[in-house]
This record gives sequence, C-alpha cells and structure tokens, in this order.
Amino acid sequence: MKHTKLTLVIVASFALLACVLPSIETRHAMWIQNNEALVGADFFQTYWGRVQMSGSGVFHGAKQLPNGNTESKFGNNNKNCTHFFEYEPSTGKIIKFRYETNGQEKYVCYQII
Repeated sequence: MKHTKLTLVIVASFALLACVLPSIETRHAMWIQNNEALVGADFFQTYWGRVQMSGSGVFHGAKQLPNGNTESKFGNNNKNCTHFFEYEPSTGKIIKFRYETNGQEKYVCYQII
C-alpha cells in the first residue's frame, strides 16, 4: 500500500509539471522572441557579447560580411542549433539575428527554463 501511494504521488507530480512547464514549441518561440529583442542593442553589452569575449565553447567565430558588418556565430555542442548576430563593428549595434538548424528537428533551438 505504501508503494502505491508513493507511485501515485510521483505520477501526480509529473502530471502537474507537464501542465505548468511550457511546451517545446512555446520555448522555441520564447527563444526567438528573446533573441530578436536584442536587435538594436549593443552586442557587447548582451549575454552573447560577453560569451564571445570570454572565449566560451559555444562561440564558433566571427567573420566580416561584405557590407562591413561582423557576424558572430554561436551553437551548442551537438551543432543542432546555430545562431548568428550581425552587428556594426564600430558601434556594436545589432542589426540582425538569425538561426539555422540541422533540419531534422523543428524545435531544436529553445529557451532553457
């Protein structure tokens, strides 16, 4: 009887968490919205700018674009989700955010909660 109650409590807890936590689709939308909100900001004052300056493993390099701007590339270790910030090198102003996926999964880029 004791194990049955414990099992019931565990199952109920997981069911409650499933109702409270946002879906992967919602977390993907949140991730896009949060990164797009950085457009116009000073890249080097953002989390991603600090990641780049720290030399973290999620920073995969920067390149100069034909228009004179710089594009910095970030990704996770399994390379399923890669995202980019284009910014003006003289001001750091973010011009554009974009991302690429491996094409196999639709929501591999998502907000970690």
